[in-house]
Amino acid sequence: MTKEHESTTFIREMDSPDKTTVPVKRSSARKRSLAERLHKAGYIYALYGALDGLSLSYSTIKYSFDLLCTNNGVNSSDLMHDWMTTPGGALVAATGAITLIGFSLLANVFNEKDKNAFKRYVATLWPYFRDTLKGLKNAYKGVRSTMMVASIFAGQDLNYLIVPVGLVLGILSVFNRIWYRSMKDRRKVMMKENAELLAEIQAETNLTEQQCAEFRKRIAKQTPSEKIKGLLSQAYSGIIDGLYLYMGIMGLATLAPPVFVTMAVFCVIFTLTCIITRVYEEYDYQRKLVASQAKIELALCGKELEALFNQLQQISDPRLAPPYEDLQSHQKEILQSLESKIKEFEQKRNFLRSQVTLSYTSSALDGLKSGLAAYGAIASLLFAVATIYTLTFAPFPPLLLMVAVFAGLACLIGFVAHSLHATYMHRCKQEEHENKPPEKLSELLKRIKDHKKEARELQPDEVEEAILGGMVVDPSPQFFFQEWFEVIRSFFSGVSKGQKSIDYTFNSWQEADEQGHYHDTPIMLGLAAASAVVYSSALALRAHARGFGRPSLDSAPPKEKKVKRSDVSREEPMEIRATSQPSAERGTGDAERPSKKVAQPPIKRPASTPPASSSGQWLRFFQPSSFPRSASADDLPKLQKPVPKPYSGIIPDLV
Repeated sequence: MTKEHESTTFIREMDSPDKTTVPVKRSSARKRSLAERLHKAGYIYALYGALDGLSLSYSTIKYSFDLLCTNNGVNSSDLMHDWMTTPGGALVAATGAITLIGFSLLANVFNEKDKNAFKRYVATLWPYFRDTLKGLKNAYKGVRSTMMVASIFAGQDLNYLIVPVGLVLGILSVFNRIWYRSMKDRRKVMMKENAELLAEIQAETNLTEQQCAEFRKRIAKQTPSEKIKGLLSQAYSGIIDGLYLYMGIMGLATLAPPVFVTMAVFCVIFTLTCIITRVYEEYDYQRKLVASQAKIELALCGKELEALFNQLQQISDPRLAPPYEDLQSHQKEILQSLESKIKEFEQKRNFLRSQVTLSYTSSALDGLKSGLAAYGAIASLLFAVATIYTLTFAPFPPLLLMVAVFAGLACLIGFVAHSLHATYMHRCKQEEHENKPPEKLSELLKRIKDHKKEARELQPDEVEEAILGGMVVDPSPQFFFQEWFEVIRSFFSGVSKGQKSIDYTFNSWQEADEQGHYHDTPIMLGLAAASAVVYSSALALRAHARGFGRPSLDSAPPKEKKVKRSDVSREEPMEIRATSQPSAERGTGDAERPSKKVAQPPIKRPASTPPASSSGQWLRFFQPSSFPRSASADDLPKLQKPVPKPYSGIIPDLV
């Protein structure tokens, strides 16, 4: 269940299309997983859309009758059956079901970025429409479950508060869901824009200070007020969903007063945990956006370092060097800029590291989130079992409810302990293999100052390795627990949804008992079992495709490095360009005949350099300097191995 974990640069993280940190070569050689095939095919989304539309049509009508029958003592299911057997009721129910099924099916197939306006409109509108229906229903059910428990503790009937409180909280929940979804969609766009911006920066060479400033202006950020609103929005969502998900199990069985009080306290604990984890989830999303910004800042700082080292190398060339007095002042200025930039580079790297590494508090909250996801799967199993007991007219055993609640509490404690232990082990590993690449840059600069190395003798690979090594960040280990628990929860939730869909579709087949309550016939029970299998499979596969098959938000296609005309010799050394034509064509002077270039072998990186990008090659941040003068084909053999001439332009001791 764990994501494979290894030291990786932020460039590697941004270029990877997968959620795991598996090396690119091994990932490309591996066959596509089931989740990726399901996500790419899209059939499971179409099936889910049709089934979800049918489920929503039932829950919407049931919600309306629950509101009408809350305080008048009438069974809402019986009243709904009587209404649906009338011609008008059957027509309204069938029309609503067909509309929702078609709307949901098309929305799950169409793309929000489609060029067709109708497809784009349907795909964009459906999530907000679905949030409206779900917000009203969940708020009402959560309030109803809470009032049931509160009535027992208060010793008086509080059912009269269910409708007004449920409607008010439901309407607020609708607006909250709509606003939060729009904000989350904007943040997804920001993540993608930052990923594309980082890829664009990687493809650039020889960035000037003005170009770096322009890139910084393009970094997508959230405003502080929007961040606070997001946290408050998720806190409210946690309250509504906590009441709906964790207080509702109290109505499954009849409990003795002491046991009821204990179970109610545990359910309150789960509800509070849901609120806390929802707020942390929003904070984590905000942190990921900040991390994408920090990656861009670190990349730009690396480009600025590259430019400074390039300048230092160029002015130290005896054929381009200025007079000795100007050389000293210019070198001193560049070295001071390098010292300042290296410190800034280290600060930006530490900031990025703080964003991708969990603290003990964050790891504890992440463990709570995983534990709550595990309890959600257990609660879903509990409701599936309750559905089976209801169909067989058997009472739900209270012991099963107690075991489920205690298992959920054990999951919370266990996953918090696991997350803290994983964080502790990761920090111990970091301390044991502490890697401080910025020190390589400082050592390189110190050697230059101490006359141990002439600036013009700097090897491009050496400088590039030092810069790229500084971008290596070891993030906290990540796990697939929540994705797997969502698959399990979706599977068991399909049992009750499949049974309700048969009740809704074949409503006229139900038979009344002696008390006048309607129940499913034996044929309907068989159909309900088949429907439960279809629903469970579709929901589980859809959760699997969404959790494991979709590319990450911060992934972007790699861009080819842009090469300026003046930098052709940097990308293609003269000795390679000289031999790129056959011997019969070289020196012919035929300008009309295009030259055939021979593909260069991929650049092999040393073992100590960071992992490769998604293109399989080591991205070059520092390019070899070009020759100071143009050369003809006759001069090429002489320029293949230039011998440095002694000169007096050695950098003086500035310390």
